[in-house]
Amino acid sequence: MFRSGCRDSGSPWTRFERLTQQAGEHQTAGLRGAKVECPDVKSKDEFITCNAIIERIAPEVPRFVVYSGKAWDEAATFIVDVSLNGIPVGLRSLIPWKERGWHFGLSQFMCHKVGVDTGDRVHVEMKRLGDTKPQELEDLIASDPKARSAWERLAVGDRRDLVLFVADAQKPETRKKRARRLLGR
Repeated sequence: MFRSGCRDSGSPWTRFERLTQQAGEHQTAGLRGAKVECPDVKSKDEFITCNAIIERIAPEVPRFVVYSGKAWDEAATFIVDVSLNGIPVGLRSLIPWKERGWHFGLSQFMCHKVGVDTGDRVHVEMKRLGDTKPQELEDLIASDPKARSAWERLAVGDRRDLVLFVADAQKPETRKKRARRLLGR
């Protein structure tokens, strides 16, 4: 609903999923068998740090990073705050991938910001956000019954997308405007 690459039949992520299913065992050119360090994490307050490789299955889909370890006893998509090579890239959805563990996407802009490309090794640091919402969104939901009702009607995935979109704004006033606009206020 709020994500620019929603999973409709023609979206890049749908093509990505179809391509990975067709590939069976995922093979990224020149990276097959590359060892990636992925320690398991037990506490929800701990950071996950690992070394990984920037991958891309096809030119029409975004680059991504795979984490093959255990992710805080989670089983479904959830939000993490990510840094690559010590450079914050912001909130990302960590998405389960049955065959390989977990992955999150990287836009061209993010890769340029960090100075990485497909095939590059990166040091990844992730912190689980849990149910944390931006303060501006929390305040709106708490103070406005119509906004609270709109929030409660959203599906879990739509809530996650809304949180990501609102939290991505750097200025508090922009976060407030986004929250009000998306919840119909």
